[in-house]
Amino acid sequence: MLHCPHHTEAPKIGTAGAQKRRNLKPLLIGVATFAVVIAGILTAMLILSHCTGSDDTRVFVKRISTGQQVRVSGGSFKTIAFTDFAFFVKFNGTVASGDGVNTLQTHIRTGDILCDGLATVQVFAQEGTLEEFHRQRFDYFSFPESNPSNELSMELEILDHARILVSSTSGNFPAASQIVLILRWGENLGYVARLFTASSPP
Repeated sequence: MLHCPHHTEAPKIGTAGAQKRRNLKPLLIGVATFAVVIAGILTAMLILSHCTGSDDTRVFVKRISTGQQVRVSGGSFKTIAFTDFAFFVKFNGTVASGDGVNTLQTHIRTGDILCDGLATVQVFAQEGTLEEFHRQRFDYFSFPESNPSNELSMELEILDHARILVSSTSGNFPAASQIVLILRWGENLGYVARLFTASSPP
C-alpha cells in the first residue's frame, strides 16, 4: 500500500529513545571516520594497483656506498637503516625518456591491462618514523604526498629499456622521515612505494 507523505505522521520517540540516539551518534561518526581513514591509507599505499601490481613493477632501494638492495615495492611499510640510497625500479614492460622533466614514456602490461603513456615520477618526504606512525591514531596520520611542499628535488636516470634509478639531488634522503616514490599516469593511475628512514642512520 502506498502512503502519501503529506498524511504520514512521524513516529514519536520517548525520552529514553532520544537519549539512545544521541549516544549512538558519536559512535557512528567515529566508525565512519575510521573507515574513511583506512580507505585513504589503502588508496595511498597502492594507487590503483590494477595498473602496476607489486609482482610486476618491483621497487628497491639501492645503497650508494655499498650497493645493498632492499625491496620496498607495494604497500609494505619498512624502515631503511641508511639514507644514502636511490630508488631502483624494474618495470614489467618498456620505458623511455618522456617529453618533460622527470617523466617517462611507458609501455607496461599487467594481465589484460596496458599502461601505455606518459608517467610522472615524484618523491615526497615528511618527518616521522615508523614507530611514531604506530603510536599515532589513524585520524592524525598524514601522507607526505598530500602536501606539494613535501616534494623533493630528484634526479631520474634511465638505465635501460625497463629499469630506472631515482635519487635525491642532495645525495641523501632525510633521516627519521617517511619517504614516498610515486609513478603516476594521469590523475588516478599509478604506483606507490613507501618507506621510513631510521632516526640515526649508520
